[in-house]
Amino acid sequence: MLISIDYLLSCLVLGLGIAIDVALASLAIGPFLKTAAAKRQWVTAVTATHITFPMIGYYGFALAYREFPPAQTILGLLAAVMVAWFLYHEFCELLEPDSDGFKGLSFLLVLAVSWDALWSGPAKSVQAVGWSSSEILWSFIIAGIVVGLTAYLATAFSTIIFRRFNKKGSISALAKSEVIALWLEFTVIGYFGLMSLVRYVLKSDLPWPYVASTSAVFWALVFYIQRRKLTDARMSELGGADNYL
Repeated sequence: MLISIDYLLSCLVLGLGIAIDVALASLAIGPFLKTAAAKRQWVTAVTATHITFPMIGYYGFALAYREFPPAQTILGLLAAVMVAWFLYHEFCELLEPDSDGFKGLSFLLVLAVSWDALWSGPAKSVQAVGWSSSEILWSFIIAGIVVGLTAYLATAFSTIIFRRFNKKGSISALAKSEVIALWLEFTVIGYFGLMSLVRYVLKSDLPWPYVASTSAVFWALVFYIQRRKLTDARMSELGGADNYL
């Protein structure tokens, strides 16, 4: 297959479009992916889902929407419930003194970040006018590679920044900065769940900054109320003393 510049640019633009959420999530959870293996698993998982999910959306859900219009609402509600369950479970783990804290990679986390890629599949039907079947198939792979590179760069960048920020800090300062990073991670993942409700269940065009702000304020309140327990848990995980104030 001879790849034209227009075709390649179209694939790259699609990849960048669905990579924005992955970049945000990777920046948020990067500091908690403690090992190189965990980082590889994260990048591999989101790359795989951002290849397969748009394919499922293009080949399967487009037909489902025509035959069963409520499918989009059901899928949006399912996504929101899964995100809520994941965040609730993860927050309960954070409050446990003997908890390992953020577990890094989990199936529900990958789903939460990747779910929105399903909706890029039906949208491709407009982009792919005049493309051959092989060009359509390869477009998913090229876009997925862009997502993978974005996830890798964002994860590496967040880890570097986090380490430099805490290089000269005490254990207590490190624990508090981890709590802030966790708030960012919960805000981003919570945003995905809210967007599923707003766009696909409520059918609203509410601008994304309002949705993101709602998630940020909600989790800021939750983290503020539980700030002492959260910091104690991170201190325990980091091996610090109890007196940090």
